[in-house]
Amino acid sequence: MGVAGDGAGSYRGALSHRDFRLLTVSFLVDQVGTWASSVVLLAYLYDRTQSPGLLAVATAARWIPGLLASSYGGVLADRYDRADLMRACALLSSVLTSLMVVVVLTSGPLWFLLVLNAAGAVVGAPYRPAAGALTADVVGEKDLAAANALYSLLVSGTVVAGPALGGALIAAGRPELGFGVNAASFLVAAALVALIRTRSRGGAGARGESLRTQLTDGVKAVVGSAVARTLVLFVFLDTAVYGASSVLLVAVSVDLGSGSKGYGYLLAGQALGGVLLATVANRLAARGRLADVLVAGMLLLCLPFAVTALVSGIGTAFALQVLAGSGMVLIDVLAITALQRDLPRDLLSRALGLVDTVVLAACVTGSAAAAALLKVTSLGVTLVVFGLGFAGLAVLSSKPLLAADRRAAGALVAVRARVAVLTRLDLLAAATAPALEALARGLEDVPLAAGEQLIRQGDEADALWVLVSGRLDVSIDGRPVSVVEAPGYVGEIGLLHGRPRSASVAAATDSVLWRIGAEDFRRAVSQLGASASITDTARFRLSRGSSEQVGS
Repeated sequence: MGVAGDGAGSYRGALSHRDFRLLTVSFLVDQVGTWASSVVLLAYLYDRTQSPGLLAVATAARWIPGLLASSYGGVLADRYDRADLMRACALLSSVLTSLMVVVVLTSGPLWFLLVLNAAGAVVGAPYRPAAGALTADVVGEKDLAAANALYSLLVSGTVVAGPALGGALIAAGRPELGFGVNAASFLVAAALVALIRTRSRGGAGARGESLRTQLTDGVKAVVGSAVARTLVLFVFLDTAVYGASSVLLVAVSVDLGSGSKGYGYLLAGQALGGVLLATVANRLAARGRLADVLVAGMLLLCLPFAVTALVSGIGTAFALQVLAGSGMVLIDVLAITALQRDLPRDLLSRALGLVDTVVLAACVTGSAAAAALLKVTSLGVTLVVFGLGFAGLAVLSSKPLLAADRRAAGALVAVRARVAVLTRLDLLAAATAPALEALARGLEDVPLAAGEQLIRQGDEADALWVLVSGRLDVSIDGRPVSVVEAPGYVGEIGLLHGRPRSASVAAATDSVLWRIGAEDFRRAVSQLGASASITDTARFRLSRGSSEQVGS
């Protein structure tokens, strides 16, 4: 399981990445508008029909299509450039929400509103898995947990700000403005995402495989890894408890004499705990043993529900929900961060799309299970079952995470050592931490014996070679022209200019090299926006004439 880099990342560190700032602002604008629109939709439907049943239908019309589309949304996010896809999703969502404005202004059929709401869930399905994978490419290992914690903070803020805005629009008697604000927020989000420079895409469809195969490849990436399976199980348990709390906390509030109004008070306790924990989640992610933290998070989430069965005051129940909310956010941040670090980048969006499906299914499962238990047993027993049962499952299933922590410690040392070498190369002087880390993760030592040929003049340029130790001789038309000492590199000119190898390279002494494939190198270059460091260095080496062409 991946662990953080040197020290704990920080919000400042995460926000130092320009593209991440664009992502967070677009997310904030989008979510405030979406929450406002959701509140307005339910209020508008009730005002026109006075039917609580229609509200349940409207909720199901959004959740069920979202549940079915999430995994396929992940496939799309691995098939196309993720920023481009997010922009397309936002623009299509704006069109659908604008049509909702028309329906309200013309007192159109309510079924059409439900259809548009469901279509919005389908259109928006690729957005989250695309954003999750893009975030991993935008920020470095050190700042990844801080980035996810910041997202969690923003979620808590939008849950308050969005409904408050929607309530104000309802009070003003202008439901069409609620949908209009949402349509505008999607346009703003699309404009912000369009400014993102990082190019990020997965490998779905690269070999012409079917849509079904693309989807199952993502499922296999999760199911085939004991660590990923366990992380997704933790996310499921975490979300199931959240879903159950939507039922249980109402019953707790009534049982403690606060009536249904105390439900909002207890939910506020959960939100407060989430905000408090999100501020330190990045520091916890910097620990070398994330398994312990994840198990502690599950205990922090679950045990307060069991203890609630023993309390007699709403104030104590509120304090327990603060603890539960802290555990909930801790699991959300660290489990998703670990998945982003560990899963292959070309499959990451598909895996995160599957996680979205699991999250929606867990919400439904948790709430349904809580309601069923309450019917056949007491509130106290139900609280204990969820509290102790889910905590026990977490402890019993944590063995793969403990083993992964031990493996990750060694892998992290290797990545740090490789990044230290890459940063010394003038070719990569302007490279960001994420770009260097992405390259370092895929590197392996390639030994080359003295006299052995590495590059032949005229061959196709298929890789950049980084010399870690030893010395290389460079020749053109059989004439020696230069010597490359470690740390150094050869092979970039052919890659950057799409031309055959301009020189031959052989080992002058026993040497060790790293091979960076053409696609990986071009991806790093595209993320840098063809930085001056890369293009100027290559141009300089070319300009020195054929007698000095060492780049090959």
